[in-house]
Amino acid sequence: CSEQAVSIPYEGGAVVSDIARCKSCGAYINPHSMLKPTSWVCPLCYQENIFEKERYDSALRTTLPEICNPAIDYRVEEPDEGYIDITDLPIYIMVVDATKLWNSDYCRRVQESITAA
Repeated sequence: CSEQAVSIPYEGGAVVSDIARCKSCGAYINPHSMLKPTSWVCPLCYQENIFEKERYDSALRTTLPEICNPAIDYRVEEPDEGYIDITDLPIYIMVVDATKLWNSDYCRRVQESITAA
């Protein structure tokens, strides 16, 4: 897979329901998922998920946009059962890498900044 941060619009390829999702947290498979021969590990909750679709045969994996590209846009027609329908709400995602933050005051300030926004 090539490293490109390009948003690819949904244009008919795979239907969003064909994209593997974590059984625990509902996250979609992505370039940060750890791939194994018959399963993948969710990078958000570390749940191991079994590949249930032929789409993820070993020979095809390097060609799949959801595995090769970190920014894929899919149009979701209907929410999956068990998931909250949030199609009418704006979604904001903020990621803060706190793995090397030793200063708890800094963590507190980051948290205050995020909640104030």
